[in-house]
Amino acid sequence: MTKKSTENSLNNSVASPSSANKTAKKKALSRKEKFEASKKANQAMMKAWKLISQRSSNSPDAKDHI
Repeated sequence: MTKKSTENSLNNSVASPSSANKTAKKKALSRKEKFEASKKANQAMMKAWKLISQRSSNSPDAKDHI
């Protein structure tokens, strides 16, 4: 899945019909804001993968539950 489609699916799942109009009127993010947002998302993903790998190494049958 591409980054753009992931972002769109997340936005669609979070946005409610009443807030959809508000988000459409927001200004476009600047390059710096986009960079900061992607940096934050990458850090969250790295944290998640770290937790998953710790779980996998600590439990012999953890792979069966993932």
